[in-house]
Amino acid sequence: MVTSVNFDYLTSIEANGRALADIAAHNDLDLPVPTCPGWTLGDLLAHVSGANRWVSRCVSSGLTAQERILPPAPNGRDALLRWSEESLDELLSILLATPPDDLVWTPIRGALGSVWWRRKAALEVAIHRNDAENAVNQDRQIIDARLALDGIDEYSQEFLPLMLHAVAESPPVTAVLLSPTDIDDSRVLSLIPAGDDRDPGTPGVELTASASDLLLWMWNRLPDGSMAVSGDETVVTWWKGLAI
Repeated sequence: MVTSVNFDYLTSIEANGRALADIAAHNDLDLPVPTCPGWTLGDLLAHVSGANRWVSRCVSSGLTAQERILPPAPNGRDALLRWSEESLDELLSILLATPPDDLVWTPIRGALGSVWWRRKAALEVAIHRNDAENAVNQDRQIIDARLALDGIDEYSQEFLPLMLHAVAESPPVTAVLLSPTDIDDSRVLSLIPAGDDRDPGTPGVELTASASDLLLWMWNRLPDGSMAVSGDETVVTWWKGLAI
């Protein structure tokens, strides 16, 4: 696993976590979240807070495997807001107390340095802050380009190879070039499933946008027409069938 050099995940978690909590505190928690169909703003806050508590448990448990069961949120607006704040505080405290290179359990690759969870938590709250902003029609904050590249790497290395075994339709290309406009560091996404040793070859399409928008596209959260597409455009439609 490669993580961004000198990126402060904890500061990012705190800033985006507090921003998400502020949005929730000043808006109706029954508002729908368009980028998370079927969820309300309250559901989103409960999910992020439960995920924070699960990450805290995973990190504090060291190498002991943990089943992914998020604790239920309390009933009532005030109780949920307090629970959310406590969840974030607990997560930051546990991550700060655990050296980044301390080996802990991770759900996909087994034992890794706890920085894996720092990255995971930072991405989780950054993307869901974007969801909350969308729900209240607030201008979306751009995800830091270094964190966004981390998120692209996480998705393409940890999730995508396994997901490709479950797609109903084979991808129209075997490789996609992601070209961010705000950082000089492109990425090639292989659309070859895990366990298949084929070379993906030359990318059949190039997608150009900010690193933040490229990450949001991967998570099916980017509005149509928000990035430049050069080459086989059908991959953009095909990608919408991916679910995680």
